[in-house]
Amino acid sequence: ERIAALQAQFSTVPRAIVIKTDVLREGVQASELLTRVGPQSFPHFLVWNSDHSWNPSLAGGGELRAIPWNFILEEGHTPVVCRLDAASPYEIRLTEAQGFVLYRDGEAIEPVRFERGARWILDTTTDGTAMGSVFLSWTREALLGVALRYCEYTKSDDQCRYCCLDAEASRFADLGFKVELAVKPANAAEAYRAAVAETGGIRQVAFTGGSLRDTKKEMARYTALYKALRDARDELGADTQFYACVTAPPDRDILLRLHDAGLNHIAPNMDCWEERLWPVIVP
Repeated sequence: ERIAALQAQFSTVPRAIVIKTDVLREGVQASELLTRVGPQSFPHFLVWNSDHSWNPSLAGGGELRAIPWNFILEEGHTPVVCRLDAASPYEIRLTEAQGFVLYRDGEAIEPVRFERGARWILDTTTDGTAMGSVFLSWTREALLGVALRYCEYTKSDDQCRYCCLDAEASRFADLGFKVELAVKPANAAEAYRAAVAETGGIRQVAFTGGSLRDTKKEMARYTALYKALRDARDELGADTQFYACVTAPPDRDILLRLHDAGLNHIAPNMDCWEERLWPVIVP
């Protein structure tokens, strides 16, 4: 009834997107089933989900425990991020007739599936860094990294209120995790090589992360990352596009250096837009 009501309210929106949006609002219930599926799918990224100790080298070599990064609605092949909420009306069950099925309030909504994960995520780099803390796999062909796990705007209490980075980073010490505040270029290149070797090709690599007040210093870190990735890509002969969502200053020379380092696409963070654009884009 809930889905039908939403479809009637948003009649021009595809049903799969209506379901996806409601699941993202409500979350899904945690379950032993999700924990069993996790290691075979793509596990949640450590930076944003510090409660899930999926790497066996962490927490004293404990049991491999994970939940999937997402599931895919069969209708429209629509991916949905797994966001856990104990009070959610949504859960995923394994059925004999249809396999994995999304339920709401005990009623079957839609068959779902999980994308087969990649094993490189569970490996470590030469210096012992968990590759899954360098990159998250959106899919088998797309990687996302958090270049800076720290935002300098927190010092003056000016950080973006919607950002999950600092809220999760503050939990690392309590949970016993040791996470580097910046990704090393060599580790990014090594994890990228491993991903290409296993999957046969990576189409997209993107970086985002916290901001530094000195944006030129911040961009220098990204330049080093993309140079290392560019060299690895060229050596492998891979067809990969590089993306970044960063606090790039409106400086043509810096943007050209990023481009020369291998960056193909850039999306500036809101905190570096011209002030006059704020009331237009964020009314």
